[in-house]
Amino acid sequence: MVFGLFSEKAIVDVTADRQSYRPGETVRIEIRARGQEALAIRGARAELVITHKYKYRTTTASNNGGTRTTTQTTSDDTVVAMVPLLGEGTVEAGSDIPLAAEIQIPAGAPPSGEGSATSIWWSVRAVLDVPRRPDADGQTSIVVLAPRDAHPSGFRAPHLDTNDCHLALTLDDDVLRAGATIRGTLRLAARSSFEARAVRVELVRREEVSRDRGYEDTEVVSGREIASLIGSALAPGDTHEFPFELLIPTRAFPSHTMPPARVSWSIRAVIDRPRRDDFNLERPVHIYNAD
Repeated sequence: MVFGLFSEKAIVDVTADRQSYRPGETVRIEIRARGQEALAIRGARAELVITHKYKYRTTTASNNGGTRTTTQTTSDDTVVAMVPLLGEGTVEAGSDIPLAAEIQIPAGAPPSGEGSATSIWWSVRAVLDVPRRPDADGQTSIVVLAPRDAHPSGFRAPHLDTNDCHLALTLDDDVLRAGATIRGTLRLAARSSFEARAVRVELVRREEVSRDRGYEDTEVVSGREIASLIGSALAPGDTHEFPFELLIPTRAFPSHTMPPARVSWSIRAVIDRPRRDDFNLERPVHIYNAD
């Protein structure tokens, strides 16, 4: 992908060798700097940049002497790596200067993605450092993927014990690729008589930000009813197994932590009961998106 920025001083075009990368891989960049006028520079450099946008809540003093809590959105650009391209000199008017650089994406780099409370974008940028004037630069976006080996597995299978029932939730795998199908089984053993309308499973994304007073957003990304129990009453000793499948969206924001934000996923099983609180059981899963 090529992206260039035009100014009265220079046009800087930046091309990356491909669109997506895994942590630890190298981005090969081609740059063309075209002078629009004779331009003295202190040097030129290529940069790998991460942009982290997130929401958080903060409390401030109000005009009446009290306090008020508001939600703020901030976006931070961080230069993760830099490679020198040119030393001090002059970009002549009408010149067309080809440059190249290689920048390695750090091991453990958080993945690209967009959520409701936090988002991450990556880009490579070329900068002409112009003294006493705004720099001339150009950039192109890249995608950093989350590999499977970045995530632990082996979560303990959860269970729920109440006076009314015992619930257990098992999965074929708890580390899953975006676009894949989650397969599992919910097991229900009734300990008392109770009514239930339905059994459903949900894929839940949770975004948490720890800055200041924090921020949290929880979204049911997908879900389905796996059994209808309308008109049925469960009796003590009844046991049921409910196998299920649930598709993960192909563009799911992978599990990760980038302070002060964190994105996590879980499978939630729900026993929908009329006129009483539902039974809920959640199991964490890790989602990645690299091949």
